[in-house]
Amino acid sequence: MDDIDIIIKSIEGALEKLAAGGMTPPFVFVAASRHGDLFAVRCRQGEDGRLSYEPLAVRSETPGSCLPVTCMVIDRAGRAARLVIRAGGAGEATFH
Repeated sequence: MDDIDIIIKSIEGALEKLAAGGMTPPFVFVAASRHGDLFAVRCRQGEDGRLSYEPLAVRSETPGSCLPVTCMVIDRAGRAARLVIRAGGAGEATFH
């Protein structure tokens, strides 16, 4: 599994956990790596309950691995959560 697959899988799982924990869509999700890579999306919830993703910004500074990445998720009410995605694919969510 390459980095982008790990990131996508971790994002999907984290957003589901955050929604189940009380955060409300739409979400703005921003991920940044220590190398300057940046990925930002807006996540909206459809009538079927599934999240759809709208890319806002993508910037890749370095070829190859961009992990680990530090992420921030902001919900409709302005609540924020921090998420770190590591090379093993384990995202750990910390609320602030």
